[in-house]
Amino acid sequence: MVAGIGDPEGISDPALAGKLSIYPNPAKQALYIKSEQGIKPESYEVINALGQQVLYGSLQQQRSVNVSSLASGTYFIRIKTDKGVMSKQFQVLQR
Repeated sequence: MVAGIGDPEGISDPALAGKLSIYPNPAKQALYIKSEQGIKPESYEVINALGQQVLYGSLQQQRSVNVSSLASGTYFIRIKTDKGVMSKQFQVLQR
């Protein structure tokens, strides 16, 4: 099972999905996380199409994820905040 898809911890509050965004999508080098005021991203994990965790880290100091090491494809990012957990799909395009 891919985290966030049919997973009760995927989106704990549907309203949270609209308060967090990721860009650019598709990404080549970095994926940036933008949150509305009052939402504090704490950590992230990137899951590939096979459900394997390929990246993880803290968002306490930095609001970006270096995706340059990932092969082209579809991934999910699961972001833990002080208000809950949100998952979003994104693409990586490498040349």
